[in-house]
Amino acid sequence: MDIKEKLDTPTEFEFPFTPYSIQHDFMTNLYTVIEEGKLGIFESPTGTGKSLSIICGALRWLKDHETRERSELNQAVQLLKTEKEKLSSSGDDWLSSQSQEIEITKKLQVLQFEINKINKNDEKIAKLKSQKKKDIDKNKFKSNEKKDTQKLNVVNDENEEDTEFLLEDNIDLNLDNESDNDEEIEEAYEGTKIYICSRTHSQIAQLVHEVERSPFSDDIRLISLASRQSYCINPNVNKLNNPALINERCLDLQRSSKGKSTASDAEGRTTKKKRSNCRCSYMQNKTVEELKESALIHIQDVEQLVIAGKKLNACPYYAARSAVADAQVVVVPYNMILHKSTREASGIKLKNNVIIIDEAHNLLEALADMHSARINGHQLLHAQSQLTEYKNKYKTRFSAQNLLYINQLIFIVGKLIKILAEKPDKSSDKNNIEVNSKLYTLQDFLTECDIDHLNMYKILKFCSSSKISQKLNGFAMTHQIAVKIHENKKPVETGVAAFLKEISKNNKPQEIEPISEKEPIAEDVPRNPMLVVIGFLETLTNKCEDGRVVCIKQTTVGKGFLKFLLLNPASHFSKIINDARSVLVAGGTMQPISEFKDRLFISAGAQSERITEFSCDHIVPPENILPVALLSGPTGHILDFSYTSRNANNTLNEVGRVLQNICSLIPGGIVCFFSSYDYEKLVYNHLEKSKVLQQISIKKQIFREPKLSIDVDEVLTQYARTIKSCVGLKTGALLFSVVGGKLSEGLNFSDDLGRCVVVIGLPYPNIKSPELQEKMTYLNKNEGLNAGNIYYENLCMKAVNQCIGRAVRHRNDYAAVILLDKRYSRPKTQQALPSWIQRSLVTHEKFGPAFAEISKMLSKVICVFLLFEYSLQAKPNVLFIVVDDLRPALGVYGDKIAFTPNIDRLAKKSIVFKNAYAQQALCAPSRNSFLTSRRPDSLHLYDFYSYWRDVAGNFTTLPQHFKEHGYHTHSIGKIFHPGISSNWTDDAQYSWSEKPYHPPTEIFKEAKVCPTAKGTRAKNLVCPVITNEQPGGTLPDVESLNEALNFLAYRENSIVTKPYFLAVGFHKPHVPLKYPIQYLQLHPLNNITLPTNRQRPSLLPTVAWNPWTDVRSRDDISSLNLPFPFGTIPDYMTRRIIQSYNAAVSYIDDLIGQLIQSVDNNTIIVLTGDHGWSLSEHGEFSKFSNFENAVRVPLIIHVPNLTKQRDRQILSTNNLVELVDLFPTLVDLTKIGDSLPTCTTDSSKSKLCTEGRSLVPLIVSTAQGKKYTGKEAVFNQYPRPGLYPSQHPNSDKPRLNDIKIMGYSIRTKQHRYTEWVFFDNNNCTPNWSKTLDRELYDHFIDPDENMNLASRSGLNGIIQELSHKLRQGWRYVK
Repeated sequence: MDIKEKLDTPTEFEFPFTPYSIQHDFMTNLYTVIEEGKLGIFESPTGTGKSLSIICGALRWLKDHETRERSELNQAVQLLKTEKEKLSSSGDDWLSSQSQEIEITKKLQVLQFEINKINKNDEKIAKLKSQKKKDIDKNKFKSNEKKDTQKLNVVNDENEEDTEFLLEDNIDLNLDNESDNDEEIEEAYEGTKIYICSRTHSQIAQLVHEVERSPFSDDIRLISLASRQSYCINPNVNKLNNPALINERCLDLQRSSKGKSTASDAEGRTTKKKRSNCRCSYMQNKTVEELKESALIHIQDVEQLVIAGKKLNACPYYAARSAVADAQVVVVPYNMILHKSTREASGIKLKNNVIIIDEAHNLLEALADMHSARINGHQLLHAQSQLTEYKNKYKTRFSAQNLLYINQLIFIVGKLIKILAEKPDKSSDKNNIEVNSKLYTLQDFLTECDIDHLNMYKILKFCSSSKISQKLNGFAMTHQIAVKIHENKKPVETGVAAFLKEISKNNKPQEIEPISEKEPIAEDVPRNPMLVVIGFLETLTNKCEDGRVVCIKQTTVGKGFLKFLLLNPASHFSKIINDARSVLVAGGTMQPISEFKDRLFISAGAQSERITEFSCDHIVPPENILPVALLSGPTGHILDFSYTSRNANNTLNEVGRVLQNICSLIPGGIVCFFSSYDYEKLVYNHLEKSKVLQQISIKKQIFREPKLSIDVDEVLTQYARTIKSCVGLKTGALLFSVVGGKLSEGLNFSDDLGRCVVVIGLPYPNIKSPELQEKMTYLNKNEGLNAGNIYYENLCMKAVNQCIGRAVRHRNDYAAVILLDKRYSRPKTQQALPSWIQRSLVTHEKFGPAFAEISKMLSKVICVFLLFEYSLQAKPNVLFIVVDDLRPALGVYGDKIAFTPNIDRLAKKSIVFKNAYAQQALCAPSRNSFLTSRRPDSLHLYDFYSYWRDVAGNFTTLPQHFKEHGYHTHSIGKIFHPGISSNWTDDAQYSWSEKPYHPPTEIFKEAKVCPTAKGTRAKNLVCPVITNEQPGGTLPDVESLNEALNFLAYRENSIVTKPYFLAVGFHKPHVPLKYPIQYLQLHPLNNITLPTNRQRPSLLPTVAWNPWTDVRSRDDISSLNLPFPFGTIPDYMTRRIIQSYNAAVSYIDDLIGQLIQSVDNNTIIVLTGDHGWSLSEHGEFSKFSNFENAVRVPLIIHVPNLTKQRDRQILSTNNLVELVDLFPTLVDLTKIGDSLPTCTTDSSKSKLCTEGRSLVPLIVSTAQGKKYTGKEAVFNQYPRPGLYPSQHPNSDKPRLNDIKIMGYSIRTKQHRYTEWVFFDNNNCTPNWSKTLDRELYDHFIDPDENMNLASRSGLNGIIQELSHKLRQGWRYVK
């Protein structure tokens, strides 16, 4: 019963922010196309939020569709039940009624079966989501890695090796038995999926992060599929560094016995083939299942899943593949969707699913490349040699069928070698391989090779089923099979013999054949040549009219090659559009759209009425883009870069003059594209020789696109850094790049990185290429006489459009686009440019007017941008300084030992909070707490080992909120605690505008670098050092300061800026107390006094004691051999610790002074610590407790024009405040949006709220000299694994699974009261039914917390009152 209800297209879409009109239109059209099962061609210029629009539109449809599916099933069941009841109660013919009831019952069973599958699936997903993220032992991976290495080094005995490479018998080669994966009946519910594919892994990662950014992130199951090479974490496999070899080795490790082999024992009896005991230790079902579940619960890109796989010692590749069935969204690279065998191997089913292909501008070319194949003579000769040796080794043990097909393969390879061995035309130019080329139709090629009588489909089925490529490769590697050389024969100069002579050891060295800069150098010995042979044979099964074979003959067989050229890419796209519910192709530049409509969709069998086109304008205003077609240079020389004119000296000189003028005028970065690597090299060398580059380098540092992909990131980093830090006469950088090269697609040259794009010439491909000529001939024959020429033009202009799209990446960006070539004035060329370029394009025959217009445009747009930035500058900058483990050991807080002149100077223009408290005395919980304005119980974080977005909720952070309100946010040093608690990235994708900076020498923080009296190095607690003798010649906090100063210098010198939120985290005085030795002079040892309360408080519960395990682990403390847990450090060592702590604080004070001097007058400055630190008070060191010294922190806030001294007195307040108050305070001070709402009791679904209170009313009242009644109490907590201090588990830093007790503490103006209660670590809640112990300290009479008064009966009333407030919590405190 079909009651299909059509979904109405929504008028509003969930979006991270209010969408622009073009984004709304994009989502509306996308939703309609998917719902109506159409094929869509979507064009949205780069920078318009295309990816986010795709995601939000598609996921909205998916959610609506899933709701509809469930609703329709339930409605259908209800209708059938009603119909059945009517039949039962009717008085009609009994036999007829029974027959109808049986039919209805069958239908009900089918529908109920579907409902049960959905319900079962929903229950499974709900169960997964309810699970907590498991703790992972970091050392587990290392031990398993070692174990795996040992496994892979197992050597089988000789007999096992011989049998290992045998083919299985009874291979089924019946082609009719091949089942279509899409047609299999599945018992488990999968539902409709959305497959989103893109070209590169970085683009796929970007899509994943856009999903995370979307409103659907909490309720979508997304899986990233990738190759084994991308996912493999087995070091013995991924070190092979070759996709084919990695695939084979992986499959080899996973193979299981299927059937029997004809192995024989010593007496000739048939025996079962022995299996290798070599297995991959990362393929344990339990851990792979855990990783799969984690991947379904938490959205992860490829890199993140690899990290998770390493932590679990589980294979990410197989975990991701097994998770596809339960996923709603699957993101994949092109080939996994477009290549049939890869698609089927990956378990991807097209039937009724949605396919979205992003970055599809080169989709037709990608399809053609993917289904083309090339094989050279080297590979054929090695394949022939390996097959022959393999057959000779095992011919008596092969089945008749296996021997038949091996012989056929040897025959085919021999015929392919023969066609390459024919002597080339003597009259041909040796270096011109095109003269020796020949094109064949598929039928002609098969006939020419004399292999047309063979059943290629069965041969390929044999190769696939027998896995002969793997067997043969293993055999060849084991037996060192190579091409055999017969030295006693005089070689002939051509064909196979010439090749053998070429590789003979007795040959003289020969001149290496020149290769293209784009092509990697081929290896002498091909890796698994049989794989390449099979790939080439597969292409021979295409339709005759769809492809051609190019045969290139050289002086030797080895140098020649065969290439299959696919002429009709749409032939491999037909199954996709026929099976999928809907297919959408999207890109920034999809022109000409007719190419996708006619040559892709219609050629693949689609009806034109099923195709929908959507194209939108650029989000950037027309006045922010100035495209100029420049026809002549400064001297009037015509700019003609056609093949016959481009190398002329006059033309090259004119290029130099144009670039000199452009570089002198345009600030920031300029990217200049050349038509080829060779031409870029020619121009560069000419300009270098003529000293033009020397002149340009006065204004711009010059960079060149690297030849190797691995060098791209380094060049781009240096390019960006140069632009950001240029001083003096330098105004930026000039980057020479190549059309179609590594930098012309997928890279973002936004803002100052790309203020101008120059395209020199028109990058037409080589018209004499036989492949191109055949393609044009094919198009002329099938699509019309001029189709080939149109294709030729489109190849050129699509490449140009990709270069143009590198700049102008967002609404407020601007750039000039300069097209150098007189041919850009042709109407047909201009019409092929993107519409958003055409609307503003101006053509100038002379250089002078063009230069003047560019200058005018820059002046105007920079003026507009400065006004825009000025309006933003009304919003103050924020400098957020966090000092690790900083107690109020500062002069402004009255500490007599402290020497902190710079922080004290900051305090004079700030407000000082004398009683500020952290929520837990441990780095990660405290930092995540004040950065989200949520308390530890809301974050479910009390240790270092969980990420709040995974286990608690997708809560907005302080820097994220500023980023979303137009601020540029940057993290330097330790802001988030590094590691799992910030998703291993410092929450980068959400919170920061650029990659967080960590000082390189941070890796030495636990190294043995502390000098000792014996002249050795140790890992001490007390660690004064000579800075330039440290690893790297510096210290991490110095590096962080320099990075911050560079950031501020760039902001100061930049023409266009917006307000920034700069967070700088200093590591010291965190242990080890490592600092420059000169700071000891500020704190002479004889000036150091010891605290008076070095004994444990009277009646202190053992559960409250902190045994300072991190201090005990240091070499200098460990050598004291102190009893655990209550042993005390001797006085002399305590003095040295206090001296070093204060010296470390003075060191950081010095750095903070330099930092503060570099900020402007419109900057809010916040300085705080993440928690306190005990310096032998109560006999304790470090943090890890609820004592005042552990949780009280300095807090200083400077607000321009507000926090000024009154009557020469520093503004200060004794009001109780908490670090969770910082987030709402900064929001109110900067006025970015509304004040934060207070979190409700269950705020796990509230992305933005606060569990603190804005301090702005307190700041304003204090500045005005008025009293302000603030909080009457503040709260903190600390976990323990048991009632008594322990080392295992560590009672100072217990992991969540070990936490059994929680100490909750309330601090009022007079009292600190703490209750120690049982704690449920599964749902992170206290059990208040039984109090295990209590602490009560009266700060009016005992400010040092030396006496626990909780057992005094006369104080029961106070205890009851405080206990009531503590249990009610922060929400109910006035």
